[in-house]
This record gives sequence, C-alpha cells and structure tokens, in this order.
Amino acid sequence: NNGGPALVQGNTGAATVLNRDGGQIMANGSGTGLNAVALSSGGTVTNTGQALNGAASEIFSADGTAVAIDGGAGVVTNSAGARIQSNGSSAVMMFAGGTVTNDGASQIIANPAWTTGVAITGGAGTMSNTNGALIKGGDTGVFVSQGGTVINGANSTIEGANQSVESVGPTTLENAGLLRGNV
Repeated sequence: NNGGPALVQGNTGAATVLNRDGGQIMANGSGTGLNAVALSSGGTVTNTGQALNGAASEIFSADGTAVAIDGGAGVVTNSAGARIQSNGSSAVMMFAGGTVTNDGASQIIANPAWTTGVAITGGAGTMSNTNGALIKGGDTGVFVSQGGTVINGANSTIEGANQSVESVGPTTLENAGLLRGNV
C-alpha cells in the first residue's frame, strides 16, 4: 500500500470504514509516519457527524496521511461538521482514482507547507466541496492527476498557499464559492 502503516488498515478486498457521531481515529505518534486509515484494495471511508457534546467526528494523523486508499478506486465522504486532518502529510490521498465529498461545514486540512488537502491520482477523480465546507492544503488544496471534476459550492472554500486547484488532464471546475490560491 502506497500509504504505509496505519492505525486502521484494510489489506484484502475493498474495505468500509465508518467513523461517526463524534468518533475519533487518531494516529498521534510523532516521527512514525503512521497513517490514520489506509485501504490497500480500494474501499469507502465515511467520517460524519458530531457527538451530543458537539465534538466533531475526526480522522487525524500527526505524521502520516489521514486517509490513504490504493489498489482500487476509493470513496471518501466527510460530512455534517466532521474533520479529516494531517499534520505530517496530505490529508486524503487516493492512488487509484475515486470520489471525495466534503459537505456541510466539514474540513479536510493538511498543515505542512508542501502538502495537498486532497490528492486523487492513478485514475479519474471527482471532488465535491459544498455547503460551507473547507479544503486546505499547505501547498495545494485539491490535486487531480488524471482529469475529472472539481465542484466548489456556495459558501465553500478550497485553499492552498500555491494552488487552490491543480489538475493534469481534462478537468471540469465548477466554482460558486471561494478558491484561495492559483488555479
């Protein structure tokens, strides 16, 4: 798996991970390169909702990728105020194409200066950021390497210090929100 070791790892067949209602998947080890979630045969990751006390569902890696999907197309849904964050690498990396949906005041954030919030490589990608959601990368907000579609809805932001959206191949960009950084 291109993502390396992980706290939650799916190695055989397309896996499904559901983190909800304030759940936390936290790969806190510094200097370990540990990913929070890594699926090596494609699959689905859903991170959604908040606990009754208002704590957001969160998938976090201190030193690796928060969500890495390889070996088949992936689907990542981050919704209802949830957060996916990496302080050591890109937040979401899809190595065989797929779909990422970030909706409803949710956040996908990669903090190091050289990182990407969402990277979809190895196949066509669809990225939807809607209803007040935020995607932020230290360098690039969203990167699509094989073409696809990037949608940034009203009141939503895609931000990168260098590029808000970067694509290789035929890509449709639909923007009704804020793109902060070059396109």
